[in-house]
Amino acid sequence: MRSTIPVIWCIGGLDISGGAGLTRDAATASALNCHAMLVATTLSAQSITHAHSVMSLAHHVDLQLQAVASHAPAAIKIAAVSDDIISALVPRLRAVKQQTDYVPVIWDPVLRTSAGSTLGTLSEASVKQLLAVVDVVTPNDTEMTMLSNQTEAGNAADWFIAHGAKAVVIKGGHRADERATDKLFTGSAQWDFSSQWHPGSLRGTGCMFATAVASFMARDYICEDAVCLAKALINQAFRTRQHIAADTSVAGVITWPEHSDDFPDVRLNEETSFTAPFAQLRHKTPGLYPVVSSCEWLELVLNAGVHIAQLRIKNAATPDLNKHIQHAVALGKHYNAQVFINDHWQLAIEHGAYGVHLGQEDLAHADLQAIANAGLRLGISTHGYAELCRALALSPSYVALGHVFATKTKQMPSVPQGLKRLASYRKLCGDMPSVAIGGISQAQVEKVWATGVSSVAMVSAITDSPDPSQTIVEIQHLLRQSGASDD
Repeated sequence: MRSTIPVIWCIGGLDISGGAGLTRDAATASALNCHAMLVATTLSAQSITHAHSVMSLAHHVDLQLQAVASHAPAAIKIAAVSDDIISALVPRLRAVKQQTDYVPVIWDPVLRTSAGSTLGTLSEASVKQLLAVVDVVTPNDTEMTMLSNQTEAGNAADWFIAHGAKAVVIKGGHRADERATDKLFTGSAQWDFSSQWHPGSLRGTGCMFATAVASFMARDYICEDAVCLAKALINQAFRTRQHIAADTSVAGVITWPEHSDDFPDVRLNEETSFTAPFAQLRHKTPGLYPVVSSCEWLELVLNAGVHIAQLRIKNAATPDLNKHIQHAVALGKHYNAQVFINDHWQLAIEHGAYGVHLGQEDLAHADLQAIANAGLRLGISTHGYAELCRALALSPSYVALGHVFATKTKQMPSVPQGLKRLASYRKLCGDMPSVAIGGISQAQVEKVWATGVSSVAMVSAITDSPDPSQTIVEIQHLLRQSGASDD
């Protein structure tokens, strides 16, 4: 947990109209509880609608970089740059990235002002030098083509990544389509973040977006979550925009995104949409949710009185897997409990299971329509904003939010989310039942439950207990005192 506010270096043009550039960067970073330190590369004399002149500040950039160097950045955002500052900028960025702590560099390749002025010459050689130290580049369609000589987003992303970028966001807000879709390419995956297209003009959206990505990554959000949050921030800016001229508006007061309507629909690797809702849970706030690895454990927890449980046998080559799942389904019916089968959806359908639980990696391969048609409930694991928005778009029976704390039961690609993030994810779920999971001990149950989740999944807190049945009784008692279902 940080004890100081993250510092963001913002390197780009100073737009005296206040609608874009460094002034917008500073406002955005401040709204997200980060501090922007500014390095001006150009000074543009322009109104909201008309550009008068652009002055290069190349002679002063190196001195500015030296000045901010005493404040280590948690992220760096770059916008308008030109050939005459690359020799000073790139070595400074390379030195920062050689430090122990990871410092993401986000480049919003602004080539012209919204009023029409060119912000300096940037050669192909300069672009390639810059990409070698950039983590995320965020061009719109026009900038994408000008820089890469590619007209198709996937090909352009390949070009940027081949020259050093770790991720590419091709922004779609400039297209007058019904949906505005930003495409994030990471080399191994394509994430699509889609929202209703907003008509009308709003200054500085590109600046806000890239600075928001930098601010969220400075706060240890992974790239796809930072992009998801930044997309929500832009939707918030459009929703709260204020007019300063008849046909021109600027963002109103922006805050950390929390409004569910601002968050985008999310798809991974161009998966097809699925809109049929799954059957609902019988008990909407079932409380304790044990996750166990055998039918012996399943019978123990059901006999102790839980209303929901999951059989998680990860090895598909387990001997008699079919019989294990058949037995688990029978146990669920015998105890009138909501028993979910992890992963093995075909066998869950075959044996008439109550529900199936899938991880993010399983969604692309499972036949969701078959699961829904069979009347099975569906639970989906999530580990952040992007995965949560992807899951919510499928209208499952519940979403699992994790991992809350460090866990020893499986290797996790993300950092522990903690209680504050858990509360934010739960709020985004709205009426969708939510299950907190990951490293939760008996001592932490009440704090986890206080975030408003519908259920608390526990593994080793039960299976490692010297008296699992008594531990279940104690945890159930704690949760019933706080409002868990007791039917």
